[in-house]
Amino acid sequence: IKKALKDLEIKDHQQVIMIGDREYDISGANDSGLDSMGVLYGFGRREELRQAGATQIAESTEEVVKYVLGQDANRKEKDKKTKRIFFVARCCKEDPFFV
Repeated sequence: IKKALKDLEIKDHQQVIMIGDREYDISGANDSGLDSMGVLYGFGRREELRQAGATQIAESTEEVVKYVLGQDANRKEKDKKTKRIFFVARCCKEDPFFV
């Protein structure tokens, strides 16, 4: 993750969120100083993602998109700017948001 951030010349980690469905994805985000979103439509379970330290948990792709676009009502006002998605660990091929 750190190499990809460097190669892509991404310096402002506050604008990036790593999205994944397993504890390894969340741990990698934490180790790289990134916010993370654990998704429940993959292999991981809520408790696994929470224990790994996920910043957010999403049950659907719609929740992911709302959060990333800053439209999530639960986000703090100062954090409501659009996030850049850095990595999606797993998503369904029929998922229209991440094709």
